[in-house]
Amino acid sequence: MINRARLHHALTPTSFLNIRSLHIDPLQHSLRNLLRQTAQPVVVVTSILSKDGPEGIKYHGATLSSFASISMHPSPLVTFSLRIPSRMATSIHDSGKAQEPSPEQPNVMVNLLSASQASHAIRFSRADLYPNPFEGIDWTLSKDGLPVLNGSLGALSCRVIASSPLDALTDESSSTELVVGPTAALKSELYIAKVLGVEEIKYIGEGNEDTLPLVYHHRRYCTVGQFVDDYSSSMPPPASRGTP
Repeated sequence: MINRARLHHALTPTSFLNIRSLHIDPLQHSLRNLLRQTAQPVVVVTSILSKDGPEGIKYHGATLSSFASISMHPSPLVTFSLRIPSRMATSIHDSGKAQEPSPEQPNVMVNLLSASQASHAIRFSRADLYPNPFEGIDWTLSKDGLPVLNGSLGALSCRVIASSPLDALTDESSSTELVVGPTAALKSELYIAKVLGVEEIKYIGEGNEDTLPLVYHHRRYCTVGQFVDDYSSSMPPPASRGTP
């Protein structure tokens, strides 16, 4: 899904002159409009940089709304996608190339943001404004050395077990790419990760904001409202979902 907020910030004056020449597939347009009406969970995926970043920064994080649980048995699996190329994608791939990596050694932490953390979502999505997004917020390291954002709903210690560029999963001859300028194309890579543990999170908020999820709906960060019926807590999850 195209993040139009990021697209807007990426446009140059020359790009605005060419914006009318962009061709957007009607199916993609209709799907995007429909999905904007649904609420997506917001997570920050954190990892260790394979090479120190600016000013000696050793860790990296990225805000995503593409996170989902896809299986509980025989192993709990989650999925997310990242734009490529990116520092997060590079750090994940480099960690998988380490000599004799242990299958039980996590290489990413999935922090599920709470309603009190909209500012966290912004700072981990705007590297231009926050070159070191960890500065000035409450966070700690897990026993495996991965950043955990305190105040989150929870954090999943994971190891990526599979990945694939999304254009490799589609028929390229019939796909339509959104291009801004002569060479810039938005590409993504899909990741499947095995959940190895659920981290204990330090409670830092007031009221119930730390127990409500942060969601992305109609291009805005918000949270959930009241239940729509009296049976919500007792109804089983949809059969196709990986949630318990």
